[in-house]
Amino acid sequence: MQDHEQKWRPLKERVVYLNPYLINQRAMTFELQKDDAAKLDAITDKKERAKALYDMKKDHNAHFALYIGRALIKYQRRSCVVAPYNFK
Repeated sequence: MQDHEQKWRPLKERVVYLNPYLINQRAMTFELQKDDAAKLDAITDKKERAKALYDMKKDHNAHFALYIGRALIKYQRRSCVVAPYNFK
């Protein structure tokens, strides 16, 4: 159902589409950025470096999940929330 097809429907029957640019496979995958790499290069201890990398990945996944969680809370009165993307 397209957005223009559901304009006449009551609000609770409308469908919500999540932004595919924010939930695609590339956005979901953690990639080390230049500033993050510089922070990791400054750490000499292997255990601390592994923990810092783990924390960076954890923050990235939390940011990704936060968008989906906020969308579900914001549109909880809608009949359906659609994520228009096929994950691998």
